[in-house]
Amino acid sequence: MAALSIADRTRVWRALMRRWSNERTACAFLRAQLYDPAANTGAVAETDAWVDTHSGLTTPDTIGYNGALNVTMRAALSINQKTDLFLAVAAMRRGPDYVRSVFGEID
Repeated sequence: MAALSIADRTRVWRALMRRWSNERTACAFLRAQLYDPAANTGAVAETDAWVDTHSGLTTPDTIGYNGALNVTMRAALSINQKTDLFLAVAAMRRGPDYVRSVFGEID
């Protein structure tokens, strides 16, 4: 399965920001650290790249998901936020309709 497009990564980013804002979740990071569509960088891109790389068989020396995040985001994201991030990226690989069923509106 191919990596997500910038448009789909942006949808994931917006959905997560909306969810965490509605939940009044504390976020110890900048929006651009979560995802920067102009540069196609940030935790959303790192998560998508990790899923893309590890979607097949892996070996014992494969880096774990937490290790795939940059140090700043690894420390700033809560376990619930890391879970939301991973699930949102994985769900988007199934398609926008699937993400809507899990996270609500994404656009």
